[in-house]
Amino acid sequence: MLAALAQCESNNALSLACDVYNVERDADGNRWCNDAQHAAVRRALRKLLRVGLIEGQRAGWHDKRARYWLAHNVGATGSEQG
Repeated sequence: MLAALAQCESNNALSLACDVYNVERDADGNRWCNDAQHAAVRRALRKLLRVGLIEGQRAGWHDKRARYWLAHNVGATGSEQG
């Protein structure tokens, strides 16, 4: 999950779910994951937020989607760095 987050293009839960579950783009260029996949990734993100491996923030009142990124002391492999 952390490696996918480090490489995710838009860093929101839906895009991350598509990356984690290797969802391919359709003919129109869209990726579709199901509700269970999206919910599982949101649960995992909440856990990672609680333990401090990632950080997140909502864009503002007009955009309810949260953006996530690795915490400053965590590398792409998930190990804490000095």
